[in-house]
Amino acid sequence: MHDQLLNEQEVSSETKISVNTLRWYRYMGDRGPRYIKAGRSVRYSRDDLNAWLDAGRVEIGGSSK
Repeated sequence: MHDQLLNEQEVSSETKISVNTLRWYRYMGDRGPRYIKAGRSVRYSRDDLNAWLDAGRVEIGGSSK
């Protein structure tokens, strides 16, 4: 079963990252979530988006040494 595909407006709405920023991430090539190109359409896999968000997670409050 394929995971859900989202367009850039849906990703923008869910992440509060502007569509222009998502486009800039794609242009730069080494930022932002992985994406799929189908002709001129851009889609984001829900799994890839969640993995990208998880990779940016910062853990706080660990024990100090």
